[in-house]
Amino acid sequence: MHDWSEDSFDWKMLDDGIDMISSFMRFWGRIGVNSKEKFGTARVYVMFWDGTLHGMLYPGYHFSQFPKWLWSFDLNWIGPFFRKTRLQKLFCWYQSKIYSMAYSRAIKKFPKVKVELVVACDIDELIKERPAIMAMYHFRSFVKTLLRRDVEEEEL
Repeated sequence: MHDWSEDSFDWKMLDDGIDMISSFMRFWGRIGVNSKEKFGTARVYVMFWDGTLHGMLYPGYHFSQFPKWLWSFDLNWIGPFFRKTRLQKLFCWYQSKIYSMAYSRAIKKFPKVKVELVVACDIDELIKERPAIMAMYHFRSFVKTLLRRDVEEEEL
């Protein structure tokens, strides 16, 4: 979509949008987030709660931060308890709302890079604004290709 040689693109605004999305999700939703910029688009990878105590206290950590005895107790007793009582499903529903809210806030705050924020999102059906933004993006790219064709025909 973009490359680093472009001077007209606002790279700082994209980085600020990515940071805003990931910190909002991590703080308010306890969502495990890995984020980066790749080819001028935001890549925000999320991990919703798996039902364990470790997943709640240390979202996004793949290795145990607990002692071995607590880790096995967490996996064998606490995790199944939260899954059987459907508290995990309730909390994941809450996390999906936080996911949607994080993207909505970033789109409103950084409208110049809204296409770059949502074009490669992890769970696109949770973002309300995505269909309209993607339709606008496809229309723009269609117009650009038409303009390129006109310029190429004039050169011939």
